[in-house]
Amino acid sequence: KNFNKLSSNIANLKNELNINKEMVERNALIDNLTGLYDKKMFDLDMKSMFVSSYDGYILCLRISKLDEISHSYGFLATDNLLISFVNSVNDAISELYKNNNNITFYRFHGSEFVMIAKNVDYDSVVNLCKNIIEKISLELFSKYNLPINIFHVVAVPFDIYGTTDSILKMAYKSLEKAKAKNENGYEVVNETEIHQEAHNLENSTREIVSNANFNFDFVLDSFSYENDKLVMREIRPILLDKEGKNLSIGSFIAACEKLFLNVDFDKEVLNKAVDFIIE
Repeated sequence: KNFNKLSSNIANLKNELNINKEMVERNALIDNLTGLYDKKMFDLDMKSMFVSSYDGYILCLRISKLDEISHSYGFLATDNLLISFVNSVNDAISELYKNNNNITFYRFHGSEFVMIAKNVDYDSVVNLCKNIIEKISLELFSKYNLPINIFHVVAVPFDIYGTTDSILKMAYKSLEKAKAKNENGYEVVNETEIHQEAHNLENSTREIVSNANFNFDFVLDSFSYENDKLVMREIRPILLDKEGKNLSIGSFIAACEKLFLNVDFDKEVLNKAVDFIIE
């Protein structure tokens, strides 16, 4: 009985330590000025998005001409502007999503901010972007003497077969389009394009695996230290879509896992390797 009680206490203590450890680790990933999570926390949360196969959008928010503002008004006023900006954006989120835990706000550096909005559809994210621009324009221009065309928000669909870098690259490209309109505004990328690319990737993945329609080459040869004899060759599948374009191995494997074809693909790779050895 005492042993069971001791085991229970140890288990409770372990859980408490794990929780405290997680809290300390997350607190270390917070931006000192704004209290938002930083880029490292964003990268961790994006990994969770890929693993969990969430739908949603990634939003990028930027204040242009921050250097110009800082030069004119000083660092203290600039910091106050950034804090006011964050408060206005949080107010805009709260107006649309009461007690919503699916939107996380991050500050990367300077005037660059990002959000992860899980399980949010196109119409909802359009309303969110519109509300953010209206809120910051109303609140910040009355407080600060700001130049025009400095606040921009873009939203791009989360691409389960992409990467964090590829998603951000799409967002930055959309930011330039929003900025080119020469006004404070937003740009939302329709999810249709992303879904079509995902559909094409899944079709290519099915065709490649079901027909073993791929070759491979070698990316690394290892030799014996004593007699320089070849002892191992690392193979790399050559994956092409129907148009003959290279498929990213990461995206292909992700599609295999989603379609439950990863074991079949491994078998085909092994079969080709064994056939090569025999030949």
